[in-house]
Amino acid sequence: MTARETQLTPLSPGWEKAKVLSTVFATIFIPIALAIIAQLYAVAQQDRAISAKYVELAVGILSSKPAPETHALRQWAIETINHYSAVALTQEAQDELKLQSLAVEMQATLQSRQRALDSVSRAAKKAHDRSLTPIPELR
Repeated sequence: MTARETQLTPLSPGWEKAKVLSTVFATIFIPIALAIIAQLYAVAQQDRAISAKYVELAVGILSSKPAPETHALRQWAIETINHYSAVALTQEAQDELKLQSLAVEMQATLQSRQRALDSVSRAAKKAHDRSLTPIPELR
């Protein structure tokens, strides 16, 4: 039997059914599965976006100056950050956030880092300037 004769041989009824079923599966079920996966992905992305907005709101609340009338709101903000964070705040950190403004702490940290960078920058400039000074000739 040659290769040409093998190609022309009709399929058995079992293989014909398998061919039809695979075609139906590929035509109907794969697009449905892809649509379901795409929908699940979109929902997950939307949940992440909402979570980010909640955290943003909580940080905004904690950035304001603490006041007795905002104690419950600050507690909610701390719980919200803990809920959406992979690493929960320690009890000590939570207590500090109830009493201190987040923005003040961040501002002080940024200012001290900027002062340190300025100091290093000035020292590097002086060292650079010294390296450009010509060496006096020896007599």
